[in-house]
Amino acid sequence: MEDNENKGTFFLVELWETKEHHNRHNGQDHLLDFRRDASKILSENAQVYKGFKIY
Repeated sequence: MEDNENKGTFFLVELWETKEHHNRHNGQDHLLDFRRDASKILSENAQVYKGFKIY
């Protein structure tokens, strides 16, 4: 999603069954490649917010 008030600011929302699923995903080659490649075009480091489902 792109922020309505800050053009060029994007949000990714992911829901994971467990922390283990999320940790396994973070170590996958395709995600590591994405992080490496995306860092070349980002103006700053990504901010990561972790929460939990409340409903």
